[in-house]
Amino acid sequence: MMIEGLLRKKDVIERVGIPKSTISDWIEDFKLYIPTIKQNNIVYYRPETIKILLEVKELRNQNYSKDQIHQMLNEKGYTIQVEIEERPSNPVFQSEQNGQNEVLKYMELLGLTLSTVSEQEERLKRYEEEVSKLKIFHDKQSEQIEKQEATLQTVQEELEQLKQGMSASIHKKKWWKLW
Repeated sequence: MMIEGLLRKKDVIERVGIPKSTISDWIEDFKLYIPTIKQNNIVYYRPETIKILLEVKELRNQNYSKDQIHQMLNEKGYTIQVEIEERPSNPVFQSEQNGQNEVLKYMELLGLTLSTVSEQEERLKRYEEEVSKLKIFHDKQSEQIEKQEATLQTVQEELEQLKQGMSASIHKKKWWKLW
């Protein structure tokens, strides 16, 4: 039984217009932003999934990396989604199950958030190390450029002195002795 208004993966593939394997990869890569509902081991996607995947498609066509796309989706205000699993419920246990489901959803959301924060901290640390290396490299290059400029200045001064010395010696000689 399909839930009204929701899409199956084949519907998503048709609407986004890219191969199934790519859609599957993107759904896995960007699952934090893709709202899903699982019913009887079938995953359904909300209509917002199309908008998100079309945005991912556009960004991938512009050669953005997964990390950059994650950051852009986050900056654009896409909320982190939690998979909802719908089960036929027994009215006696419904309120207890709802409470447990809510706790599980929040725990899962917390776990995903902590995982994302941890990944971002690691990425930030790598970026800081890279920036530090680039700064050291830049400082060495600047030092080397200064040395080369000083050497060039010295050579130019010596060349100018040689020119003046040669010019003075040519003027001292008599014109008939030049040949």
